[in-house]
Amino acid sequence: MKTEIVCCETIRNELCAAMESSGARYPVHWLPAGLHNVPKDLHRTLQTIFDQISCGRLLLAMGLCGNAISGAWTRDFELILPRADDCISLLLGQERRLALGREKPTYYLTKGWLDGERNIWAEYQYAIEKYGPKRGKMINDIMYAHYRRLGVVDTGGYQLSEIEPLTHQIADTLGLEHEIFPAGVEHICRLLTGPWPDDLYYRFPPQTRIQIYAPNANLQ
Repeated sequence: MKTEIVCCETIRNELCAAMESSGARYPVHWLPAGLHNVPKDLHRTLQTIFDQISCGRLLLAMGLCGNAISGAWTRDFELILPRADDCISLLLGQERRLALGREKPTYYLTKGWLDGERNIWAEYQYAIEKYGPKRGKMINDIMYAHYRRLGVVDTGGYQLSEIEPLTHQIADTLGLEHEIFPAGVEHICRLLTGPWPDDLYYRFPPQTRIQIYAPNANLQ
């Protein structure tokens, strides 16, 4: 069966690592990481991709992310996607992510997240440039007041040394604890190869309107 993938650029490195590990070689449609910030735009982009592709099976390498997939139509393909609230949950594991959040409110980063145009550091610098150091810092303090920890997700898809100097700088600037969380790409590998058990994946047949609502799907 002809298979294609839609993947968020937040986990680009992880998907590439999973494809290398599993030997899966499918065409990939990349979603800009900044779409996470606007679920309606993410929904429209997903539907546009669905309308344009031609395959028998589409694998969605991302989480539910603001329930942006809800209401979309599959076309002439079966759709398979992980049961994960967001991309970070896909890497850490759903239950582990929830447990860590209960322990301490955490803002998570991957290299893919930092490479995006609308990442936490870019937003901070934008506020400083637009409003000046004092007001810009006040705005950022309000935006991230809920968080106590900056979590760097170490999936093995990249070298931590590539981003650690910057993540430490971000944590120090925002007054957050810096912590590294080991993770992996096993869930993504299984998405690529199957099987797809119902407790880990959603499966939708062709010509189906997707109806999913997850209350924690906008955790970040």
